[in-house]
Amino acid sequence: MSGMTTEDEVAEWLKARATPLNGLEPGAGTADLAPLRVALDGVRVVGLGEATHGSREFFLIRHRLLEFLVEELGFTTLAVEASASASRAVDDYMQGGSGDPVEALAGKRLGVGPPLDRRIDADARRVEDFLTGVSTPDEAAAHARIVRQSADLASRPLRHPDPAQTVSVARDRYLADNVDLLLADPDARVAVWAHNGHIMKGGHSGGSVTAMGRHLRQRHGEAYYALGVFFGAGRFRARRRRFGKVDPATPPVTFRVPLVRRPTIVEARLATAHPGEHVIDLRSGPRPESVTRWLGEPLHMRGYGGAVARRFTYKLGYMPTVLAEHFDGIAFVPETTASTPL
Repeated sequence: MSGMTTEDEVAEWLKARATPLNGLEPGAGTADLAPLRVALDGVRVVGLGEATHGSREFFLIRHRLLEFLVEELGFTTLAVEASASASRAVDDYMQGGSGDPVEALAGKRLGVGPPLDRRIDADARRVEDFLTGVSTPDEAAAHARIVRQSADLASRPLRHPDPAQTVSVARDRYLADNVDLLLADPDARVAVWAHNGHIMKGGHSGGSVTAMGRHLRQRHGEAYYALGVFFGAGRFRARRRRFGKVDPATPPVTFRVPLVRRPTIVEARLATAHPGEHVIDLRSGPRPESVTRWLGEPLHMRGYGGAVARRFTYKLGYMPTVLAEHFDGIAFVPETTASTPL
């Protein structure tokens, strides 16, 4: 690559590493994803991210990736960033066909409610301790654990001088703990659907919150693979934040963001690597020194967490990232459309 600039070398490396996808519609087969076999050898947990909670294409591309993980690599479980209790209705339908799938999905909710008295948290812990110490069905202990975690989250503040006391820190730790419970089965291989900020191997919220992905990487090493999902431009659906607050009774609206060409924006680079949807493995294979430097530089990526966006400044909604530290791979969608609420 002599005579090329650093930007040229990065662009050429990304182009050479890009694995093009044969569209996003499920059922298209898995042959196009075959190059991921080597990257995922020995992996038991794959974090499948998303830059927003309200973009249709993120669900489609993760569906395709899940097909590959299940059909080709033997993955057994899908875990989703959502209410564990409400998701049981979805699980019942998926495993046995019972219930109504639309009603089950409509019952899922993200987030936590207002702070509760700490005594409620203590009561929930006592119930869990009691059920752990007596002979009860596994379901009872699982429900008690969910109640205890929910009570703890609901009793924590969003902000605190000690970040370890905040709801966000506890939430990501509980997300990782619950994935580990699924991995207690030695034959289990788990795909986790969650926001990029959760599946990443670093910290979010300015670095003050250890992400679920970082917990999983610390516990499982190379057996955890973080695949961030990015988009160049398009639309997403979210609720508006006004004066720092969100009214849950107000329906979500559609936001639109353009492609940004600045070289410090990850999506600007990915948009030039391949014109369509593609996946890039960052973990394995040789790379020029210029690419190693770029992967280790502070960059920015689009990210709208909590299904919320600010009314006027949402186009400036970026998350800091160092790709080499935060992700093992990237999936890219050039343009998104807003998801359709149930």
